Amino acid sequence: MAFSGWGNTYSIDSLYQRKEDVNPWAISLMALLLGFAMFTASFPKIYSGWLSFDSHATFPHMVYNDLYWDREPLLLQEVLQIKNIVFWEALDYLAVVFEFGFLLAIFWPQVFRFFVFSAVLFHISIFLTFGIVFTNNLLTYLLFINWAIFYPVLNSASFNNIANKFIRPKYLFVCLTLILSYGLYHFFFREGFMVPSLLEFIHNTFSINIDQRLLKTLILFSISLIIAFTSLVLYIYTQIHERRQVMISSGRPFKKEVV
Repeated sequence: MAFSGWGNTYSIDSLYQRKEDVNPWAISLMALLLGFAMFTASFPKIYSGWLSFDSHATFPHMVYNDLYWDREPLLLQEVLQIKNIVFWEALDYLAVVFEFGFLLAIFWPQVFRFFVFSAVLFHISIFLTFGIVFTNNLLTYLLFINWAIFYPVLNSASFNNIANKFIRPKYLFVCLTLILSYGLYHFFFREGFMVPSLLEFIHNTFSINIDQRLLKTLILFSISLIIAFTSLVLYIYTQIHERRQVMISSGRPFKKEVV
């Protein structure tokens, strides 16, 4: 990010009109490293027989995880009830093809972004069935989201009208006053008080028992999924809209195809 010119728009330097050179090689290098990392995960699977029809790999890993690891994934027990052989063999192949294909996808930016979207789904499924958290990967995937595709939506009149209704100085003042009052009250009247996180605040105020680690991970995964899915939908919509405009300008009939 430091070498790619990301600070040209939303940064303190941008306020002073200081621009950095845009270097596409920085993001390309990161894509190569990510693709190679995924490839190294697929290679041992290929060597150890994940693609063999005589046995399954995902199923015994889940059973081992259930018996010997101190984890309680949300969907592990439900998934273990599936006895379909085709289902488990398909999971073995999908894992290998997905991780191996990541390295090949770096040569086509749009295909690579589709793999990034698939990776978010992949890691969510791993978390829900194995209990393994890949939150660091999600931060890496944010590098490859086409953020420029959100600009027409955020700059639209309808979005600005909605934002102007809720984001007003008086509302912000009320929120800041309530937060400051809460902090001052507990600081002066509760010994040993430390500023809680939002989840701790909900737990202490409403007496709701929350597994904070689980909830934080689910929130992070949900936000990542929403961003990735929205960018994919906007890209498809943009491609359809541009193709329609080309067809209209050339006088040819338009067929609803996604390029």
